[in-house]
Amino acid sequence: YLASEQQCLSVRSGADASIYPNVGGRFPLDARTCAAINDRLREPFGDLLPALPTPGGGIDVKLIAHWIGQYGAETLMLIGGSLYLSGQISDATASLRRAIDHAIR
Repeated sequence: YLASEQQCLSVRSGADASIYPNVGGRFPLDARTCAAINDRLREPFGDLLPALPTPGGGIDVKLIAHWIGQYGAETLMLIGGSLYLSGQISDATASLRRAIDHAIR
């Protein structure tokens, strides 16, 4: 299943990615539901091509290796709040890049 009609509409409209609330964010989705969304988006659905899963919310820069392990490297991660909380966004971004490189090796 797709998580919502909105996701189906975005993919049908030609979107390459579909954003959904991640477990650990402020919306009550559990890990099993998020994994199912990721799995479903990676498969064709009728005449719809697969889309890139894009979890957002609750993804902390410090935990990027966990999320890559959970969802795979072929996932677009929406990270915002934890980058800004560091106070030095350029340093936090560089640190994030190193963590991603380390996690996908």
